[in-house]
Amino acid sequence: MRGLLLVLAALTLTLAAACGGDSPPPTPTATLPPTPTPSPTPLPTPTSTPTPAGPPAFEVNADTLGRSIIALLTDAEADCIRERLGEAGFQRLLDEPVGVGIGEDPALPFECLEKETAAALAVELISAQAGGMRPESEDCIRSLLLSTEGGATAFFATQSNNDAESTALALNFILCLTDEEAEALAEPGGLEAFRPSALRCATDHVSVEELARLFEPADGAPPAISAEMIQVLSDCGFGDGPEGPPGDSPTEALTLEQLQAMAEADPSIQPLVDCLEERSTPEALAEFFAGLTLEPPEGVIGCLFEYGHLLDEALSSSGG
Repeated sequence: MRGLLLVLAALTLTLAAACGGDSPPPTPTATLPPTPTPSPTPLPTPTSTPTPAGPPAFEVNADTLGRSIIALLTDAEADCIRERLGEAGFQRLLDEPVGVGIGEDPALPFECLEKETAAALAVELISAQAGGMRPESEDCIRSLLLSTEGGATAFFATQSNNDAESTALALNFILCLTDEEAEALAEPGGLEAFRPSALRCATDHVSVEELARLFEPADGAPPAISAEMIQVLSDCGFGDGPEGPPGDSPTEALTLEQLQAMAEADPSIQPLVDCLEERSTPEALAEFFAGLTLEPPEGVIGCLFEYGHLLDEALSSSGG
């Protein structure tokens, strides 16, 4: 029994030494620094791409002064106009109405304007001259000018440039119009005297380029006019004035000399006489008017289509 107590005492001392005695300090464990958590990269704020500004919203009437137009243009456009016109011309432009007739040289040099700006201004000028146009006509003209090399500058030169390309542009312009709009824009000797409805009828069978060559033969060569084309033009009333078919052509019983005498009394038909004199000879015209030849002389068919309505109107007003 005594031995068992000694054993227990020894165990007690051993445990006490193990729990509370002088023991070496524990080896410190290295503490790793915390791993930094990467901050999320902020997403860039999307920047909106600015929508390109459209052409200025022009409003033109008979009283609109040039300064109202210049105020809507860019500095570069205005500076170009000033340079082209000179200071005195630029000041006149500011103080004068900007209206321009079809085929006239505009006071404002359209070549200084951005193409879209020039087209927008041209449409406004034309619409004002016509007393207003339907939106479809304005959109058609705008698209035509934007798709044409030279744009509005080329358009306003159509009547001073005697070539098939300019004539084709003028005919395409007419195709944008109603008969009423064309009549409102018509000027003596101008292609606008043609009824667009008749022109649309003709272009169902022949191209605008073919029609343009009737008016402006290349290099003075006579236009190739087939019997089929003549029939199409006749059936469509192409070349008739806005009042409709005039009936038998009044030129059948006239000589060039008689036309010249008529032009002295009524200058409105002078463009027809000038065209005939430029494109043919008195002898060839006399044979044609007398019915001695069925083949029209060089360029005559174009003169008759382009200016024949002037003679119709002159004879109608005189009771002839």
